[in-house]
Amino acid sequence: IVSKNGNLLLDVGPASNGSIPAMQRERLETLGRWNAVNGRAIFDTEPLFNADYGGKTQHGSEVRFTRRALKDGAWEVFAIVFDKAASYHIPERTLEGGMDSGAGFALVL
Repeated sequence: IVSKNGNLLLDVGPASNGSIPAMQRERLETLGRWNAVNGRAIFDTEPLFNADYGGKTQHGSEVRFTRRALKDGAWEVFAIVFDKAASYHIPERTLEGGMDSGAGFALVL
């Protein structure tokens, strides 16, 4: 959602007695576990570039990119693969060179 400059609407509301229904609670807990692992690629980030330029893996899974500005002026870039979590291992890499909107670059992992 961040890679497309959007927001996630959860639409969770309490029951008349103030409790959160079990189905909604379960979904919130699942989202919380996902955020514990992947939240760094979501919170305080912005799209790296237009989502139309995301790309696909060698297996055809869609990939989207987000980025976060670091205090030293560098960027931290995240690749979000839309597939099963255990399907890929992508090592952390450092990209040399500019990543401003006017720069062309290739990201190969």
